[in-house]
Amino acid sequence: MIVTVAGRPLSLDPRLAWRAIKADVAAMPTALKAWLLFLLALMGIGAIGAVRALFPGDKGIATTPTVEWGLLIIGYVFFAITTSGLCLASSLGTVFGIDRFRPLEKRHAVLAVLCLVTAFGVIALDLHFPVRLMFGVVLNPAPTSPMWWMGVFYGAYLVSLLVEVWSIFWHHPRIHQWSCLSSSVIAIFAPLTLGAVFAVLDRCPHKGGPLSQGIVFGTSVACPLHNWTIGLQDGCATSPDEGCVPKFACKVEAGQVLLDAAELATHAVDMERPTAGPACHGAA
Repeated sequence: MIVTVAGRPLSLDPRLAWRAIKADVAAMPTALKAWLLFLLALMGIGAIGAVRALFPGDKGIATTPTVEWGLLIIGYVFFAITTSGLCLASSLGTVFGIDRFRPLEKRHAVLAVLCLVTAFGVIALDLHFPVRLMFGVVLNPAPTSPMWWMGVFYGAYLVSLLVEVWSIFWHHPRIHQWSCLSSSVIAIFAPLTLGAVFAVLDRCPHKGGPLSQGIVFGTSVACPLHNWTIGLQDGCATSPDEGCVPKFACKVEAGQVLLDAAELATHAVDMERPTAGPACHGAA
């Protein structure tokens, strides 16, 4: 398909359009190229500054007892499951041989990428340090954690979908076939990676730091003040640090996390003052 822009024919084929763009850039004067490069650098610096200026999640999204985390989780699940449906629909022609769905393949694949990116955005906007989370998943693997596997599956899911969309528009049928197959398999298994729920007092046993603002990796959380690692299953600090934070029994019913009010009241009354373990000598 060809459209006319400013009296010039322009092909909508991605490969031909990319060649036309490269030809236009090559024909530009050196001074204009330098100016455009300078503007792109400024845009990159601005984008980095905008990301760094994001409010912490509880400030930007206003997460409170009224606007609960559950609302964000619901949004994440909606877009993630919608992605699986769109991905399977886009694979009906290539993987399952149902030709009537081939004309809709591009739309389904692009919508699947948009929905999955939106799902990641819903969660990332409510995290204090979303970039640290990405590095933590890679540099601190936790194969025993269902949440870690969920991150791995959906990360691979996004990569596979991007390859699928690229292969559609750049006409690589062999790569497209394999990417569709891998996306379909991940679309089935990714929603099965369910996380676990833990409840501990939002107070580090060291200096009383807010654990809710720390990084969760596997079944542990790192205190944001002095980087103590607290186990979410038992509430105890990882050796050589010493100390425990009260933990609470919890259960999930009808999508809500329920705790024992009597247990909460008891811990609130009997809460001990934070004490530092032997590994924190000289900590501020």
